[in-house]
Amino acid sequence: MQKLTAAIGLATMMVAPATMAEISLYGKAHIALEYADVKDSSEKSEADVVSNASRLGVKGDVEISKDLYGIFQYEFGIDIDGSSGNKAGDFISQRNQFVGLKGNFGKILVGRHDTPLKKLEGKIEMFGDTYADFGKVFDYYVDSQERENRFIGYYSPKFSGLQFNIATMPGKEDDASVGDAISSAIVYGDKKLKKSDFYAGLGYDSAVDGEDTSVIRLAAKTKFGGLSLGTILEQADDGQEDQFRYMVSAAYKMGKFTLKAQYAGAEEVENNKDASDQVSLGLDYKLGKNTNMYVLGSRQDLGGKYSSSTNTFADSTKTNFFSVGVIHKF
Repeated sequence: MQKLTAAIGLATMMVAPATMAEISLYGKAHIALEYADVKDSSEKSEADVVSNASRLGVKGDVEISKDLYGIFQYEFGIDIDGSSGNKAGDFISQRNQFVGLKGNFGKILVGRHDTPLKKLEGKIEMFGDTYADFGKVFDYYVDSQERENRFIGYYSPKFSGLQFNIATMPGKEDDASVGDAISSAIVYGDKKLKKSDFYAGLGYDSAVDGEDTSVIRLAAKTKFGGLSLGTILEQADDGQEDQFRYMVSAAYKMGKFTLKAQYAGAEEVENNKDASDQVSLGLDYKLGKNTNMYVLGSRQDLGGKYSSSTNTFADSTKTNFFSVGVIHKF
């Protein structure tokens, strides 16, 4: 905890002189009772109390001159279930952390951050930060849900609802330079569907998950009254074989209740990995402005890896999962 307190204190001190910054302390506590029935060689079942990406952060901006601001964010993952150990370094992890500038030109960030392609998921993902996260299926071959170190990103202003985002991550390889690893996205509309009824984005990653990898992602979401529908389509390539994967999601709001459903799938990669899929259902209940409770059930088949010695796919890991959790934001 001393490390976390010192980091937040340092962030405050950095922007305190000159003009006092607008600083916000924020966080999310997400804890759940989870039960998993795993069908693989171990044939095990277990229950556990799990902290799902709980976090604490500080962010702000300070005016440098007219229409130019310095911005910063220091966000830390906090393991509030205590399973990681008693030392500060055990239960504190790095999330999005950066310094930058913003103005009429858009904004520039430098530090550690989610890639523009990853951010396209917006609110299409129904079960983020849980066992039912669609990344369990998408990231099993080529990872497209990346949070990158050595991140340099540019985010344009919006023009008639359109925005262009691009980032590079120099230093990923020993001989890498600026521009070797690129993540980019074109986005239209409002991710939360509060200002518009439609959201869409197209993204491309080159050499982000590895020197020869690439990913193309199309994301879209719309709403009709209390019903929202979304999809993410993706083509991933590891430099030798490619894989098509897809996710569809739906949510229906009924007063304080929200019914959710999601399906994610990934096709077989020849001589590499068997097909995989995941189906999930959940129900949220809004306890208050910043507090939700939920129940969630999911069935997942991650597919087996290819064995060249037998010319067959190994048995896959199949998991039935159930969770009851609470999320509080501040």
